[in-house]
Amino acid sequence: MARRRTAAAFAGPQRRFWTARDLLARGGLAPQLRADDDAEGDGAFPDPAWATAGIPTRGHALVFGKRELIGDPEWGFWEEFAAGSTKKTISEADIRLLQNHDPNFFLARTKAPGELGGFSEHKEDKVGTYHEARMIPTSYAYDLAWGLRTGVVSQMSVAFWPMKWSLARVNADGTDADDEKRGTMLLVKHEEIALTDESYVTFPAYVDTDASLRVAGFGMLLEAAGQRTDLNQRASLIEAVLTGTVRDDAAPVLRAALTALVDLAASPEPAQSTRSETDPSRYARSRLLLEMDMRRRQLDV
Repeated sequence: MARRRTAAAFAGPQRRFWTARDLLARGGLAPQLRADDDAEGDGAFPDPAWATAGIPTRGHALVFGKRELIGDPEWGFWEEFAAGSTKKTISEADIRLLQNHDPNFFLARTKAPGELGGFSEHKEDKVGTYHEARMIPTSYAYDLAWGLRTGVVSQMSVAFWPMKWSLARVNADGTDADDEKRGTMLLVKHEEIALTDESYVTFPAYVDTDASLRVAGFGMLLEAAGQRTDLNQRASLIEAVLTGTVRDDAAPVLRAALTALVDLAASPEPAQSTRSETDPSRYARSRLLLEMDMRRRQLDV
């Protein structure tokens, strides 16, 4: 039995990134200037034609069928994108090509009215989600072109909303368990996502995704409350944070953690004067808020 709530990590936008090494190791193409349009062989860089035709780039923004560890081994989870997971969004959405996910540094979009600033190709292939685009010839796009040409910029990232996914239990190293019940970590397999942008990025941000930060923060709260969890309970708790599904084996841990956190919050800090019981304190408000929040999640305390 499972209970549902709405405050799930997957109820919001996510970001994932791949380095050039990751993409190449998985048979993909790292972000780069298109070789057939690169004027390096003629000795002219940047190509004067870019001023009117745009700056041609290409690369894989997403790789299918490869599992990645999100977060750390203790409070993390494995993730995989299924082939076909971006097919619908590619055909329907107006996806932006950005730098560092910053809308102020726009480069192209799938529904641009012409070739300049548009995607000449955007599709799923046997590796993942592939694009070819002509970046508008802004000053920062020229700077990016230098970065791509020299390899200083070699990472791609996607921003997306999870739409459909399946869950399973796997071994700690991400491999399939002989018996799913013996798997100690959660595997999230994305069956469909809604892309909002694909970005050339300077710094990796995979370990700092929204989902992993929420899971890590939840783990820190449990540890602060003195709650010990076994591997199976931990996987169920991570599932609750990600999807909003609270399973029966996770509910007792959540109840105990709530009680411990309330007791922890109710303890006056050292060297702090004791307030009158009639005065509303932040500890009383914390207890009330926590109890109301837990009741909202339909977990009795």
